[in-house]
Amino acid sequence: MKSLVVAYSELNGKGGGIFATLAYVNAMAELSEGTVVLFPSRDGKPDARIHPSVRQIPVPDPSSRLQKVNRILSRGVLHRFENSFPDLLEHEHFDVVSFHNSKGSRGLVDLAHSHGARVITVHNNYERDYTVDNERPLRLPLVLPATLKAERESVLKSDLNLVLCGNDRELLYRHYDPERRSRMEVLGVFEYSERSFRVRKDVEDPVFVMTGNLSTRQAEESFLPWIRDYFPLLREAVPGAKVIIAGKKPGTRLKALAEGTGIEVVDSPEDMDAVLDRGRYYLCPTCKGGGVKLRVMDGLRSGMPVLCHEVSARGYEPFRDKTLFPYHDKSSFRASLERMLLLRPDVEASLRLYQDQFSFSAGTARLDGILRTL
Repeated sequence: MKSLVVAYSELNGKGGGIFATLAYVNAMAELSEGTVVLFPSRDGKPDARIHPSVRQIPVPDPSSRLQKVNRILSRGVLHRFENSFPDLLEHEHFDVVSFHNSKGSRGLVDLAHSHGARVITVHNNYERDYTVDNERPLRLPLVLPATLKAERESVLKSDLNLVLCGNDRELLYRHYDPERRSRMEVLGVFEYSERSFRVRKDVEDPVFVMTGNLSTRQAEESFLPWIRDYFPLLREAVPGAKVIIAGKKPGTRLKALAEGTGIEVVDSPEDMDAVLDRGRYYLCPTCKGGGVKLRVMDGLRSGMPVLCHEVSARGYEPFRDKTLFPYHDKSSFRASLERMLLLRPDVEASLRLYQDQFSFSAGTARLDGILRTL
């Protein structure tokens, strides 16, 4: 099987969407006789984290801002592959074409089918929720209609839709295919390479760590209310509790509020593991957007008990009430915090469960099982 993966996100960098794309590309490389990845790029450089057997084709976008707006308004196209994708199909045959994110598939699914390929779309989330919660208000009226058209087209026309959690599958069926004629399977999330796990040293002090891409709207609109409304509850329940927030490009409002209340902010750390090693517990207050919040994996792979909002608990069902404790309001926050504090975790057992669910080999095996029925 020869496969082509069309990645909507730039791959150089960090973030949940990028990590999920890398994981899928590398898994396809393990399962294919040859894999090519087409991806947007500003500098044209390959990504060293991609499997060495994969041929990488970075695609620049020389279009002006006005041309990009016209592309969205006139054709509903949010991606830059209108020329590079057809050219590639003209010169090479692919058995499977995967679009990682439906926004990169608009207008290209039929073309892939016409060249004899089976089409897979990987949905990182239900794009309407993600776009509404993250897009800048002035851009939303421009981007949202094109996003919904691309998502609908991919759901209805793809031979296989892959989602990261069951909640997203239900949302996509409800909004685009209530008769459930499209094939949709839960792939789940997983690491993009094999990782050796280590049992960390015990942290005696009550240090709570929060991580993620702090530059997004959904992060700021989740973290700011948590600091105002929930941090006092934490301090009341755990005298001496210390909170560390670490992640990419925190905004000035978030930094000011956090530091003004005694929370440490680590801006864009080079080594996130060094930050995680300081924590005893993991917190994720993200209550916006759809999909699986990959930041929760930071806590689970470190063997820490996790306290998170219900929205962030999606996709982590095997861990619920074992090492992951969800909440949805102040009352449930207090209750889940109390249960978590009483937990005497078996760190080695938690890490084994993590490997069974989220290791690269586990994710690749799930994908292999699904592809065998395509």
